[in-house]
Order: sequence, then structure tokens, then C-alpha cells
Amino acid sequence: MGEDLWDIVESMDEPPKPEDGDGFKYWRSKNASALHVIQISCNADAFSEIRNITSAKEAWDMLEGKFKPQPESEDDDEVNIPNDQYQQYERFHKALQDGDRNATKEFITQHPNAIRTIITLTGRTALHVAAMAGHTEIVETQVEKMSPEDLEMKDSVGNTALTAAIFTMQISK
Repeated sequence: MGEDLWDIVESMDEPPKPEDGDGFKYWRSKNASALHVIQISCNADAFSEIRNITSAKEAWDMLEGKFKPQPESEDDDEVNIPNDQYQQYERFHKALQDGDRNATKEFITQHPNAIRTIITLTGRTALHVAAMAGHTEIVETQVEKMSPEDLEMKDSVGNTALTAAIFTMQISK
């Protein structure tokens, strides 16, 4: 927005035609700048989706359609966690994110099934949360207590904890 590039992405108008002279040159310059900003902001997976697109608006729309979280709906993909269950796991979720091994261990001792329970509204398990936060010691402790089926649990977008952790690591680079 600071470079007046958002107007190119947000515009509902058709881009000017080359015969429009200065109007086209201005649009082409702003479009190239906006497209460049979008491209350098992408990880490898997102970039591969837009690498051949020459319009910043088209690139943005493609990425938005592919990666923007969808509002909750009545679809089968929605994770329906009762509010009281979600609240019960809030403290556990925070301990996992913070890497608090003692609080995590205590919670699992009190609630042994917590390692195989969905604890977030996005369908993530404790393993997802700890792996995405990069807390390998907590991850190792959880994996020792899990079955192969537990390790294959997927979140609401279809990612296992391993996939989610790898994706998170790529984004943070």
C-alpha cells in the first residue's frame, strides 16, 4: 500500500490497452512491481502456482482462492469441537506452543488421550501444535506414546503433523 501497488491488485477495471500510451505504461510498471512483491512473498509451493502469471491481480486471486482460510460452514471438512472441549485444551495448547515440557507432561498425565485428541478449531492434535512450534523434545515424547494411526491424523486441511511442521519450517526460512 505504501507504494500504491494495492490498487493494481484490487482494481475491478480491465487493464489499459497498449495503445493507451502513458496509461498503459503506468499500469505496466505498477503491475510489475506488485507482481514482484507478491512473488517474493511466496514460499516455493505458492510461487509454483503463480510463476507463469503476468498479472498481479490474477496472481493474488489465484493465491487467495488456493490458500485463504475459508469461513466455517456446514461442510464435512469443518472441525466441530464442542466449546467446552476446546476450552479444556486451551491451557495444553499454550503449553505446547510455548515449549513448556512440564506443563505438557502434567496435562498428558492427567488426560492420557490428549495426545490423540483434536485440540484446535483447525483440527490439529497436540503433535501438530508441538511440531509446528519446533519443540522437538515434546514431539519425541508424544511420538513414543502414539500408535502409527495417531501419527497419521490429519488437520482440517489434510496435513499430518509432519507435513504441517515441514510447511511451517519452509515459511519461516
